[in-house]
Amino acid sequence: MAVNCGVSFGICRLRATKVDVAGSVIDEAGNSYVTSNVKSVAFNPNVTTGQTFEARNGCGCSVARFKSNDTFNHFEFNFVNQALEPELESMLLGQDPIMDGADAVGLRFGGALDCDDDEPAVALEFWTQHVVGGGPDGALPWIHWVFSKSIWQVGNRTAEEGIQEPPLTGFSRTNTSWGNGPYSDGPPDGLGVDEGAYWKTADEPPDAACESADVEPGS
Repeated sequence: MAVNCGVSFGICRLRATKVDVAGSVIDEAGNSYVTSNVKSVAFNPNVTTGQTFEARNGCGCSVARFKSNDTFNHFEFNFVNQALEPELESMLLGQDPIMDGADAVGLRFGGALDCDDDEPAVALEFWTQHVVGGGPDGALPWIHWVFSKSIWQVGNRTAEEGIQEPPLTGFSRTNTSWGNGPYSDGPPDGLGVDEGAYWKTADEPPDAACESADVEPGS
């Protein structure tokens, strides 16, 4: 059966998973978080343009010209949420949440890392709808997007008469340790994701909760 060439629509779930400096899933409680409050995720490639070389003769005519390859560096992210989720922000930023008993009710913003500190990082995944014609595709209704390592900072915020939409900005890093992930919902070809990837799938997105969850690194 041929796969329908539908469109990607919306964004319905986002999942963050803590990874260490080597890109492996961190083996600790609360290392995974799923939200359905995400409004948007912008991901733009950062590319260094290759140099252009040209030789001209003494009459000003072109003898030869050549442009070297552009070089992909990383993706740049802008994530906008529709809710204050301090436990998710804590995971993305690597900062301590403010606790009220067992509940994360706030966040302490951090300063610059020391030179020998490991940067906090997460694998970032989200799900969009695969739409064909006037509705979801019957065979593969979802598109699963994965960026296997990302680093985050607080974005610009405004408190005003209106709903504050907390933004975060980030960038990706190469991660050869993620493989096809710990959730048994990786790429159907079984190969890993080192930079970023997407695929159409019949697997339902994970359930969202306003709290972190646990995932076994090797599951």
